[in-house]
Parts: sequence; C-alpha cells; structure tokens
Amino acid sequence: MNCGFIATPPPDLQAWHSSSDIEGPLLVSSAVSMAGVLADLWKSISAPSSEKKTTLLFPQCATLQERSMLPALIDHLETCKEVCESFGSSVVVLAVDPAAPKGHPSHGPVPGLILRRFEGNSLFSSDDDGWDDDWDLDQDMLDAIRASEAEATMEGLSASQLSKLHAVPDEDSEVATVSKEWVQAAVADLGVCPFTTSSEKAGLPTGEVHYPISRASTPEDVYAAYWHEVALLESAPPKALSTTLLVTPHFGLTNVEAFMGFSDTLNNPLESLRLEESIQLVFFHPQWVFRDGQERQGGNSAGNFARRSPFPMINILRTPQVRIAQRAIPTGQVYAQNENTLGEIGSAKLQRMLVERDWSGLSTEHKVDRRSNELYDTAQRLVEQYAAGGSVGGSVGSGAAVDTQSAPVEDSGNSDSNSMDIDAMLAAMEELEQGRGAAAVN
Repeated sequence: MNCGFIATPPPDLQAWHSSSDIEGPLLVSSAVSMAGVLADLWKSISAPSSEKKTTLLFPQCATLQERSMLPALIDHLETCKEVCESFGSSVVVLAVDPAAPKGHPSHGPVPGLILRRFEGNSLFSSDDDGWDDDWDLDQDMLDAIRASEAEATMEGLSASQLSKLHAVPDEDSEVATVSKEWVQAAVADLGVCPFTTSSEKAGLPTGEVHYPISRASTPEDVYAAYWHEVALLESAPPKALSTTLLVTPHFGLTNVEAFMGFSDTLNNPLESLRLEESIQLVFFHPQWVFRDGQERQGGNSAGNFARRSPFPMINILRTPQVRIAQRAIPTGQVYAQNENTLGEIGSAKLQRMLVERDWSGLSTEHKVDRRSNELYDTAQRLVEQYAAGGSVGGSVGSGAAVDTQSAPVEDSGNSDSNSMDIDAMLAAMEELEQGRGAAAVN
C-alpha cells in the first residue's frame, strides 16, 4: 500500500525540523496520493499520543505539491471538525506550507501538517464550578436522534424489533457472514445491482469483494479505517480487489441521520481533493430512506430496501467500473426495476427479514430470472462473456456492491484506469447500443 511513515526521515527534512525548533517527533509519510495522505493523517489523529506536537510531512504526494491542494485539504478538515469528538477541540492541525514566506512559522520544505494536542478534552478550559459538562452536546445532534427515533416509530417498529435491529454480534466473523448473506440474497439474487451476481466476486475484471469490519465508534477512528481502505483499494489491482464494503456496526447504527451527516464529509472532498476519478461511494444503513429531491419514496416505501443493510456500510467503488455500469444500463431503468421488484415483495416482509437478519426466503421465492428480463439479461450476458475473455459487443459492468443508482459519473478522461481498457470498453458499449437500435427498427 502506497502510504505509511518511513523509518528514518531524510537528512534534509530532519535538519529543517531541528532548525525550526518545533517540539515533538517528525513523521515523514511515503504516501503518493491524496488517499494515502489522508490515511496517514487520520491514523495519526486517532492514535493515542502523549506528544503535544507531531509534525507530519508528505514529500512524495505530487498532487499535494500543487499550491491549491493544501488549502483544499485544510478546508476539508474544517468540515470534519463538525462531526468529530476530539478533532477540532483537543486535537488541531496547523499547515506546513512551502508557499508561505520564508521565516513565517508555517513555512516548510514540503507540504505537511503539525498536530497539536491539548490536555483534557478541549483547548478551552474553565475554572467555573458551575461549568456544564454537557456543553458539547449539540442541539442538532439531539434533533437528529429524535428524528431517527420518530422515523423508526413511523415504520411501525416495536421496541423489541428495534432492539434486534440494533444488536451487534460479538464476533467479526458473524458480522461478515450476516453482511455477505444480505449482499447475496437482497442485492445479488434480487438484482438490486444488475451486475452483482455474487457476494464474493465482483467487477470487470472480476475481483474479490472485501468486507473489512471496523469496531470503531468515533468519527476519528472511522475516518482512519475508511481512508486506509481507500488507499488499499487504490493500490491494489482490480482482479485482486474489486470493491470494498467497510462495515461499521458500532458507528451510526442507532442514528441514521448522524450516519448520513458523516457520509457527507466523505462524499464532499471527492471533487475538491481530486479523488472522484478513482473512487465513488455508496452508503447503506438499516433505516436508510432515499432523499433524492423527487419525493419519490417515503419512509415506508419498499424501494428503500435497496439501501437497507443489516449494519451501516460504506461501499468504496472504482470510478471506471461505476462509469461503465451506468453506461451499460441507464440509472432510471435500475430505479424502476428495483421499485417493481421490491414492491412485489412488500416493505413489511422486507422489514421482518432485516430485523431477523434472515433473507433465506428471497433466494427461493423471489430470485430474479436474469434471462427473462432484458435489463438483467444484458447485465448477465456481459458479465459472463467478459469473464470468459470476450468483450460482448462489449459492455461491462461493475460488481457486488456497485450501485448504479448513485449519481451519474462523468467521463473524466482519466488515463489511469487500474489496468482496465476503459476506452475500448466504452467503444464496445456504443456498438452494443447501435445494435439495440438496429434491432428495434427491424
């Protein structure tokens, strides 16, 4: 993986650090991408430390060398403060900026950050005996908790059902098993994602689906786990690692609104930090409700179960695969098909299965016949022929948890396609579309 701190910092950086009189250790990252930078940064923020100051330098990330990128990174971190527990209060960052004037406290030889830690829970303190220990309990968070509870009541969940929905197995292996069973039955067998045929394999080229389990309960620790997985996906070949479902059973499980607010801080920097050409994100939660501005679905709509998973999940997807999946089958068709499929089963039955975490009935009673439906037949045929080495008049799709319902991804023209010949695939896609048009005319 293209990140991590090197054992011995280069002499020139050591000399600068010594001459600048900055207290604390110097850590030099080997990260070559923004995802690697963030992986190392959040690992440092989330790790316990007695050091009041730690200097992090990122000399190998070419993107961060660009003058606009360090301010963009700082701006992103400012938004993260809004959802964090310690970051922004007892832990803050200061920029090390080569663009700053020499002699300025923030000037440094390469881009970096200085972590400052403060004793106690905050850089603010008070000797007032009447100090309210609950000062940091944000009213918006309280409102979100109440909204989540109200939404659960609206769905008709009893206290015992809600307790089952929020129960977390002690063993990671059980969390992974439940997650895979849901992907297989509710995503693959129902065709919620047309290019998902298995919980274990995904994507074109076909590769492994990764199910890391994070027991983190704080935003700082989830950021560290998430960016580690992004860096891992980014550095791995698609055949070895196609897509990642990061499962966070102890984070956001009981509060869908807080989870969605946190997800915004992951989605928002994709463009500003130039990550959208590499990854796209889809989020799942046991109480997910689509909010696409069209008032298409209410809280009780069966269509919401396209995103209702047994635990909160962050699906990290490869942008080239998402682009081709959306090109192969228009997003609107997927929406309509899922609403029909899930609507036939009914929200009451789907909710019972989710509460009990038992989807066995779906595979036997409602598994889609991929050859009897044009949408699924197209996806299945492309997956099979590409897996066999052909290019199918050649469209391809993405996998196990690739969600063709996410926002359309523009073709960025990015030449780094993780060894996938994207241009050839898109050209083949056009041939397929022309063939469909000719068939329709005849």
